[in-house]
Amino acid sequence: MNEDHLSPFVLPFSESHFYTLRLWEVRDGEEGAQWRARLQHVPSGEVKYFRNLEAMLAFLHAQLNEKRDSLPKED
Repeated sequence: MNEDHLSPFVLPFSESHFYTLRLWEVRDGEEGAQWRARLQHVPSGEVKYFRNLEAMLAFLHAQLNEKRDSLPKED
């Protein structure tokens, strides 16, 4: 089976990020419901906690940009 049409979505292992994500809701009387997040980088075991989803997304965006910038440039 030819899977060339999937190639943009299938990355080699070294170009992938593996995380587990835990989300939970915290209720605060003044601010209402707030989402919290816990990301664990599977290969290293490193854990990061986030007080809002925007911070988690900013972290992931930075990680992806850092990885992309470190890849060899294609000619």
